[in-house]
Amino acid sequence: MSRVVDVHAHVIVPEVEAVVAGQPGLDQHRALDVRRNGTESMAVSGRMVGERIPRLTQLGPRLADMDAAGVDVQVLSASPSQYHYWASPELAMAVARAANRGVAAVVAEEPARFTGLGLLPLQHPHLCVAALDDALDLGLRGAEISSFAPGVELSDPALDPLWARAPRHRRCCSCTPSAARSTSGSTGSTCPTRSASRSRMPSRSRT
Repeated sequence: MSRVVDVHAHVIVPEVEAVVAGQPGLDQHRALDVRRNGTESMAVSGRMVGERIPRLTQLGPRLADMDAAGVDVQVLSASPSQYHYWASPELAMAVARAANRGVAAVVAEEPARFTGLGLLPLQHPHLCVAALDDALDLGLRGAEISSFAPGVELSDPALDPLWARAPRHRRCCSCTPSAARSTSGSTGSTCPTRSASRSRMPSRSRT
């Protein structure tokens, strides 16, 4: 009997927000978001996300939605709003570890219905393998990344150790495309040809 698997499902991890609260750079990052997206768009998005907080943070509403949609399993990952690619190396690793543990905790509550992906500090390529190993040690199935972090494209040779490590463990890196601009004003690309093949996960699949 086939199962319906939603491979693109996000959660908001409260522990991540606790890690970045009050940190230098957070206010600047939020101000950049407003400049980039516009106040009207941010207001609409804010209301939309606010209405969905129970589904993003609570198990009951999520399971009810899954049942209503006929979804058997979700692959969970932290919300892109929690990438925090502005963070320094030490803080970025703390963010990744908090996200990994938060996702793993949700998976552990309903392991028959959920599996999960960890978070990588893409802006610091030298930390990505350690963050991936942390996620795998927690039982997660791989990691999520954006298609761009400030100063880092997915084709950057500094990420080659990550691309080597994930398939060695038969794990995936799922890419959430971004067209965001860095603080320098350069445009982040969507997944480059060299790296797009790293993610094998469609948005919805039957197994």
